[in-house]
Amino acid sequence: MASSVVGLDTYQPIYNALINQVGCGGSSTSSSSPLECLRSLSSSTLQATLSQAPYNSSFNPFIDGTFLLYFPSVALSKGAYARVPIIIGTNNGEWRD
Repeated sequence: MASSVVGLDTYQPIYNALINQVGCGGSSTSSSSPLECLRSLSSSTLQATLSQAPYNSSFNPFIDGTFLLYFPSVALSKGAYARVPIIIGTNNGEWRD
């Protein structure tokens, strides 16, 4: 794995801070798991929280060796990806106020 790969030791504290900040951490949530609680939040709540540090840093894939074996660029070059039809598009107003 490349030296730019970050792992659980980097992402777990950020995840823990996120679930605590939005009220999904600890025993204070009525959901059976923090992930279920996160899924129940509104997109505006998540967007407002994730736009703050430390969440607004660049995203790096978490290469765990089970679900994600390689960086996407490496998977493409090795041909190690699902060959399924996909639709790609854009819109003119994306990211505008």
